[in-house]
Amino acid sequence: MKTMYLGFAAVLASAACGDNGGNDNTSNPDTSGATNPGPGTSDGETIPQADCTSRCEAHATACDVPEAMVSQICGNICADSLTEAAIQCIEELPCTAGEDELDACVSNNPPGGSSESDGPTDTGGPSAGGFGDPCTCGETSGEWECSGTDICATGLVCVGSGNDAGTCRGPVCCDSESDCAEKLGKQASCDTGQKCACVGGNLECVGEECTCEGGALTNRGLCYPE
Repeated sequence: MKTMYLGFAAVLASAACGDNGGNDNTSNPDTSGATNPGPGTSDGETIPQADCTSRCEAHATACDVPEAMVSQICGNICADSLTEAAIQCIEELPCTAGEDELDACVSNNPPGGSSESDGPTDTGGPSAGGFGDPCTCGETSGEWECSGTDICATGLVCVGSGNDAGTCRGPVCCDSESDCAEKLGKQASCDTGQKCACVGGNLECVGEECTCEGGALTNRGLCYPE
């Protein structure tokens, strides 16, 4: 997928450079009335280029993008086949959105996805995160962890507690009590700048011997920052 070379924010910025006192109110118009897919339309199906262009132009116009530049920006956005989910994402962007946000709408909603309803698709969580990235398991109490598609990258686990966002940690660095007794507190199989720790990151060490907080043993450890 090509990179969008011009975002709404960039257009507005370039227009502002030549504006000697025009309308400065270019923040977040109400686009809640954006066009919805018709009956039977799947968010993963591509939409006609003319439909993409007209919907993009409506949003750009609402953001006070100069008329002379509306066709240029929307022509580039809609040059490739966009899905219903992608154009809906673009319609919901604030006027301050730039190149990265436009790119994300397209790359996160590629052709081939599907939806069982006519509304927007709920992915249930963020895109797969790397080590240290925020994540969620949909839990709101206690200590929790999960892994899987669109949660954390392969080999990593989302760990957290309560209603706060979790963090992607891992991979598993020990998998038995004897293995963990030897590796806890050490780099083990973790990357540079990381150490093998109990799930939750807590360690209690005496010299080079480490256990979980309170002296508890564990049969599973994850990589955490040192």
